[in-house]
Amino acid sequence: MAGIEHLTIYLKESTEELSEVVIIPRKQELEKDITSYKRRGQILEFLYAGKNLQYSAARFFEHKSRYEKTPFIKEISVVTDNTLNDPVPLSIKIIAADPDGRPSEKYLSKNFIIETEKGRKETTIDLTKEKVQVPENGFFILLGRIYQEEYRHMNRNYEEGKSIKYIYQPQLGMVKGGDGDLLWWYYGGSWKFPKDLKRIISFPMKDLALNVVLSN
Repeated sequence: MAGIEHLTIYLKESTEELSEVVIIPRKQELEKDITSYKRRGQILEFLYAGKNLQYSAARFFEHKSRYEKTPFIKEISVVTDNTLNDPVPLSIKIIAADPDGRPSEKYLSKNFIIETEKGRKETTIDLTKEKVQVPENGFFILLGRIYQEEYRHMNRNYEEGKSIKYIYQPQLGMVKGGDGDLLWWYYGGSWKFPKDLKRIISFPMKDLALNVVLSN
């Protein structure tokens, strides 16, 4: 039928005991900001990727008691730098943290694809209809580039022997005061802990510039 999307869902057998499901009605009367930056112009450093350095980057958000009155993720804002003339896609997912604060296999949202425009831009995604709740162990926001040649461009900050000449777009904004302790990479088929990143990557590692708005 026209206008109807066909989805195929495959179920796997599981013996996992289901926990009680609590349905919370949405009011959207209250909001709380989780802010890593105040203005887009404050973001001056960007995380890049090259042909031999392809990864997805995530930021961890801890669950806090003050979020209890605003349990839903309403908006996510991300800062990017795209040096190509045309828009470049970027995927965004929300992943639940496990009890140890590591990325779990539980996805809290579908895979969103946004178009990042040329230049340094802030893009905001409205998740009101998704009804994504903040889990008790916290969550990760995962950003993934599309690693195709059409999205590779000359690095305007290239220095021979010190940086990558051609990098994939978009570059991902990093907060000025971050120390990288909330940054995770999915690289080489596994998650890389923040301390591991500092051992294997030579350029500065800081936390991703991501803002979140919670609501009730």
